[in-house]
Amino acid sequence: MGSVEEMITVTIQDMADFRWIESFGCLLHRQKTVDGIVRDVMRITIPWVKQTKRSVSEASRQRITKRKIKILLQK
Repeated sequence: MGSVEEMITVTIQDMADFRWIESFGCLLHRQKTVDGIVRDVMRITIPWVKQTKRSVSEASRQRITKRKIKILLQK
């Protein structure tokens, strides 16, 4: 499938409407502008996803630990 970065890049390029760049008459720099936007979005998105994943993982570990303690206390 590819790296997370590749998946985000493809998704952004497929879903975003970059026609507004062309409407400003900037056909010469269109690809550089799109690449810059995608790169900047990834700089924001990837750390956010990692932090969210860590938070969910920590919450899951806490729930599992509480459940194990509850089971052990019932014996």
